[in-house]
Amino acid sequence: MNKKIPLKLIIDTISNEKGLSEDFIFNAIEAALISATKYKYSFDINVKIKINKKHGTYITYRLWTVINDPAINEKIESPYTEITLSVAKIENCNIKIGDKIEELIESIQFGRIAIQAAKQVIIQKIKNAERELIAQDFKSKIGHILTGTVKKINRDNLILEFDNKAEGILKKNDLLQRETHRLGDNVKVYLYNVITYKKGPQLIVNRSSNEMLIELLKMEIPEIEEGIIEIKAVARDPGSRSKIAVKTNDGRLDPIGTCIGVKGTRIQTISNELYGEKIDIILWNSDSTQFVINSIALTEIISIIVDKDTKTMEIAVSEEMVPQAIGKNGQNIKLASSLTGWKINVISIKEAKNKEQMEIKKYIKMFSKKLNISEHISTILVNEGFRSLEELAYIPKQEFSKINKIDEILIYELREQAKNLLLIEEKSKNIKQLNDLQKLQLDKQIYNKFIENNINSCNDLIKTDINILIKITNLTKEYCDNLIIKAKKFLS
Repeated sequence: MNKKIPLKLIIDTISNEKGLSEDFIFNAIEAALISATKYKYSFDINVKIKINKKHGTYITYRLWTVINDPAINEKIESPYTEITLSVAKIENCNIKIGDKIEELIESIQFGRIAIQAAKQVIIQKIKNAERELIAQDFKSKIGHILTGTVKKINRDNLILEFDNKAEGILKKNDLLQRETHRLGDNVKVYLYNVITYKKGPQLIVNRSSNEMLIELLKMEIPEIEEGIIEIKAVARDPGSRSKIAVKTNDGRLDPIGTCIGVKGTRIQTISNELYGEKIDIILWNSDSTQFVINSIALTEIISIIVDKDTKTMEIAVSEEMVPQAIGKNGQNIKLASSLTGWKINVISIKEAKNKEQMEIKKYIKMFSKKLNISEHISTILVNEGFRSLEELAYIPKQEFSKINKIDEILIYELREQAKNLLLIEEKSKNIKQLNDLQKLQLDKQIYNKFIENNINSCNDLIKTDINILIKITNLTKEYCDNLIIKAKKFLS
């Protein structure tokens, strides 16, 4: 049953030249012996090999899996690898379903064929290990720039080769505008994923991502790589133009000049790599308005209106500066918006004045109508900066004297009138809300429970979680669902 393996021979002929561990060799020999043993049989069996590493001997077992006894007239599905529980218990009464039985069988001779088989197994294992090492090596480089050689060009992709070890796919829509390549060209790319296949790793790369530009900046500008200059935001139209927002905590350093380099050498090197892509270095600012002004990169801005609610800025510039501010096909304004996160509208000073006049007329009309005052008085209020009833209603008394051309007594009366109007509007709003809830024809008890829990309108009802409604009303889910449906119908 015991057979001896010429371990010295195997180790000398295979192991030393490959620099493999002893465990690796024995695993390969074991796999080869199992394969050779199975080959002896005309039917499929399960085999286990136990190798004595010290003495170079091995024992072979045939394995059986214990299964439940089949029903009458049913056969065992795998009679060469399975044994029924009743038969197995003849030898071992404690055996259970799923246990393995080891049957000692004659071991094969480890001759020339077995040695060759072991060698083939080892070679295959080496190939697999090498592929895995290559894959792990490239996975450690995800997020960095690599240089590949164009190996093949098809309709949708460029196939690149890296160090004769792996292939990468560069999709044509991940190239830059006007960028073309020939076979054998060396191309810098950004590695963002590695997919492992049986034949080896496949690298997924691109040249159009923001990350590609950031990595090029790190390579060319040591202050960015070292963290002295921080990249805060990037906006890019790949191959055409990009904007980079930077900042530094080192007050002695000019971040823009440092990035551009002496005579523009640093930024020009990056631009050349990106087929002439124009790169604007913008000074980042924590103040959103100043950051937007910096990103537009204009020498003169007439005015800027900020709407924080819609995150919009309207910038007025001279007539001749409008095309420059907007840029070709709106590129400058689009990149500035993307960089800052604000929607930016650029208008001429003439448009700004016209818009301002229209706004002034709107406010004059509003005050005249709501306060029942002359257009002359309304105009004075607007010229003093008032734009709403709230602003007028809550003006401090000590500010009365600062309003020119209107008597303090009249200002006081207008302030009180504005307060009363706001109270009336608030009451009307509440009445409308109550009325809209009452139109659901609710039971008085349920209606009161809603009011107690600050559900004052159909809109409040719709926004309230169904489980809370059930708890408030002590009614069924179906009833509360129907209430919500009725409220939605009423609002629509």
